Amino acid sequence: MNHDAGQTKNSFVIAVSSMGVQLNPRLRIPFVQTNIPAEALSFHSKPTYWLLKQMAFDPTRNLLRVEVLDYNTDLIDTFLNQVPKKEIQSLHFAYLDWEPLQEQVFGFKKLALKKNPIIRGFSEPETETQTGFPGTFPENHLETQEQSSEDKEGHRIALRFSKKLEALCFGLGSVSFKKHIPQLRKSLAFEIQNPHLLPEFDYIKPWFAKALKTKNVEIDILIRVSLDNQILSQTATSETLDRIDGALIETVKFQRSLGFTKKTLLTPPDKSLFSAEDFFDKNQEEASGGNVFGQNPEDLMNDLLNAKDVRNKRNIQYLAGLQSPSLPLKFTQHPDFGFLFFIEGQSQHHFAWELLDSHATYLWSFEKETSSIPQQYARIEAILSKLRIMKREPYKRAFNEGLIDSDLVFFALHHSHKNSALVDSFPRWKHALMEKLV
Repeated sequence: MNHDAGQTKNSFVIAVSSMGVQLNPRLRIPFVQTNIPAEALSFHSKPTYWLLKQMAFDPTRNLLRVEVLDYNTDLIDTFLNQVPKKEIQSLHFAYLDWEPLQEQVFGFKKLALKKNPIIRGFSEPETETQTGFPGTFPENHLETQEQSSEDKEGHRIALRFSKKLEALCFGLGSVSFKKHIPQLRKSLAFEIQNPHLLPEFDYIKPWFAKALKTKNVEIDILIRVSLDNQILSQTATSETLDRIDGALIETVKFQRSLGFTKKTLLTPPDKSLFSAEDFFDKNQEEASGGNVFGQNPEDLMNDLLNAKDVRNKRNIQYLAGLQSPSLPLKFTQHPDFGFLFFIEGQSQHHFAWELLDSHATYLWSFEKETSSIPQQYARIEAILSKLRIMKREPYKRAFNEGLIDSDLVFFALHHSHKNSALVDSFPRWKHALMEKLV
């Protein structure tokens, strides 16, 4: 295994639940491929995490012999990220301590555990003594109470069905839903564990459907019902939901950020400059979606630059390096998505507007003593609002003719010839830019 901090060289983490043993969120080993006496133990559907020590590996059977170091470890991040160096098909435990193990099961078969050599420290539960009313109970009362769950079990209900992703509820580390069970003539609530999920993701399920390439989720449920029609246990699993891991969530984040830059707003915004929070709130159709990934402006910029082949990526990255650390990066969107950088020179404040995949940098400069920075931001926002109406080429002509914003310094610095084998415009653009940043 590849390990995280806090582990020894030969240790790793597994998740144990009613569905078996998992080596990571995507790699599961059924109980039948271990020597855990699952037929005598009823584990909860919610997993617990065990820290194991590797003892020996049999390559002929892909069998790993292990010993449990901790039956309730908090090294969950290790479990999420570990990857076996070799294929592991079976796990063989040296022994299992009953004292910590019994806290993780809701039922067991006494006789089977007494005979199983892997269980260490098992003792029969004490029989409750009845006092004051001798002879009240029939002679076989205690025997009836100690019958195994298998003896009481009437039948199992196994269902496989498809459910719309929109109909599921994302929570903290789980997905929940209700399903009507015809055999029981009622609906039951189910929960599927997934440590990657957050409640905020419930608002952006369409983006998860896009990343999963399906709007439907395949689900398997298993219900154990006693002879007197009482539900003994119920579990739900989904291979579709198991595909939601850290990598897929990153895909959702990229697709969502990039999608918003391409989106045409039906109603033009009443402002021209946006923060990262404004950007997501303005684009979110469903209330309370917003910035669910907590992306700061730099995160958003880097996501956009890495998500596609951006013509002016070098220019944007260079301007980002000049951005004043005391002020946040701002964005524009309508009619075109872009970045507004604030650069502090020796005698002037500079505002550089760079559109995504554009051919030029627009630079406005203010003398420092003429107005405050908030006033300068307000002036730039007013200019960008005019640009939305006038468009860029008419604005440049009007400025050059002294018809608009004549009290400011303005330059359009071009950077074409992207990927040209003959011309690299970046050095010339950089030189022209630095000449202006006084």
